[in-house]
Amino acid sequence: MDWGNACSLGCLLDLNWYFLLVMDKGTEYFVSFPTKTRASPLALLKQFVTLTGRKIRFLRFDGSKEFQSEEIRQYCADNDVVLQLMVAYNHTMQARVEGAIGCVKQHSRTSLLHDNKPTRFWDDATKDFSIKKFYLWASPDIQGKLQTPHDRMQPAFFGTYKTVAIPFGSRVIAQLPREHRLVKNRSFGGRFIEGTYLYSDSATPCIWMFSIALQQKIKVQDFKSYPLQFPFKDPSCLTRSTPTIVREMSKMHEEDAHDDSLITMEIFNQIHTRAQMRAAENAAHSHILELPDVDTDIISPLIVRNSAVTATNERDNITPLPSILPSRSTSGDESAAARPSVQHNEAGIDLHAMLVDYTELEIAKALARHSVEIGLPKR
Repeated sequence: MDWGNACSLGCLLDLNWYFLLVMDKGTEYFVSFPTKTRASPLALLKQFVTLTGRKIRFLRFDGSKEFQSEEIRQYCADNDVVLQLMVAYNHTMQARVEGAIGCVKQHSRTSLLHDNKPTRFWDDATKDFSIKKFYLWASPDIQGKLQTPHDRMQPAFFGTYKTVAIPFGSRVIAQLPREHRLVKNRSFGGRFIEGTYLYSDSATPCIWMFSIALQQKIKVQDFKSYPLQFPFKDPSCLTRSTPTIVREMSKMHEEDAHDDSLITMEIFNQIHTRAQMRAAENAAHSHILELPDVDTDIISPLIVRNSAVTATNERDNITPLPSILPSRSTSGDESAAARPSVQHNEAGIDLHAMLVDYTELEIAKALARHSVEIGLPKR
């Protein structure tokens, strides 16, 4: 399991900044859980266990502080779960979950762009794609048979093909019973609501939709979908496309654009994550980039005089020093004698020094002090 960052704040009252993606390696079944904070991953992990009905044998995660809490360790100890802590910032060791997070982000943002929906619906788009991925996308198993992750996992998911196979953000009309609380006049009032599709409910054969007129999410069971009509892209497809509804839709876009610009400014102004703050604190106490004393009489031999230059022009002809390493046939004593006499200061290693005489840390400090560029090999 691993965290993913939101592309927006989400709807009001939710304001989800993150989502936790939990993935089963064997079946490729995963679920995303939008959340406001990263404080309680254990509660979301328990929801995954309840939904799938399977016992966890191994739990793999990176070095995030939330995943190493005492409550998670105690839960794993009580349920015989083996913890597999990965190296921090090594994404290849969590390739499956990292790839799933990237796939979820790309498809959810594509859905928002295609439907022209405000970015506050990012968490709904994330849920919808996760459900579609495990319920509709089939891949061959070990025996070559096409199966979906839902078929392999058999979770406690009560959605159906009718509730899942609906484009995100498409137009939906739901019929309401006469006794429903949204029906104002039981004899002559409207008995339907119109809005956009969000995602299929996991506990009931219902869907979640967003009513533009009521500005709220509603769970409905008796509905009719229109897969080729997207109200946020073309408001004229609505049965009741009033100027008020059109203004509300424009207002949502303006509010989300303003909030997103504020978030972008905060990030641009170096509002670091906790990992970045820790790295900045560690760098502040590190002395790797030590500068030489400007008052010292030691002259750095980055440049030397070319012996082939005449004495009259030697001051004006200064070239960088080529390699002065001794030949391979030179013995140890001769090589030691062949080394140029260099002066060392407290700032590090001289460029003429033999690297075999120093530790890796000292070499790293010297490379940083001399600003040595090391090119990567070309593939």
